[in-house]
Amino acid sequence: LAIIETGISQPGEMAKLEKIVRPTLGVMTNLGVAHQENFMTYDIKCSEKMQLFKGCETVVIHSKDTTIQACASMLPDSIGRYALNVTNIVKDEQNAIVHFEHEGKSGQYTIRFIDDAAIDNSITCFATVLALNTRIGVEDLCERMGKLEQVAMRLEVKQGRHDNILIN
Repeated sequence: LAIIETGISQPGEMAKLEKIVRPTLGVMTNLGVAHQENFMTYDIKCSEKMQLFKGCETVVIHSKDTTIQACASMLPDSIGRYALNVTNIVKDEQNAIVHFEHEGKSGQYTIRFIDDAAIDNSITCFATVLALNTRIGVEDLCERMGKLEQVAMRLEVKQGRHDNILIN
């Protein structure tokens, strides 16, 4: 298993990346507005991004993100789509509980962080593990999600030596 992140900043780049990466399972994580100035329309940017998945058997999409759903609708019908049906997210001061439905059964998992980006990432991760049809059962996966630790992000600010500030 190789996990490879790709991104594009100009038209024509994703077709080249698809030839290098050639994924069999795609995971659509984010569309965002980065580099939009290089694409005439949002639909053109979506179409460019979807080129990465043309050889995939399945693409995992975030079921609540309408922009990702719109782009995923551009995929050929021969490519399967997997989306976890998230029914509710409940936050307290330190944790988030993600309620979901999978194969007709309700479930939930708890993660030890509450920011929206981390919650979205956890949902994508959870759905990807399910889409991979691993030997990990849903109950075991829910338990493992509770052990995740938040990772440092880009632009993390740290105090350096001699009154310097370090930006990762």
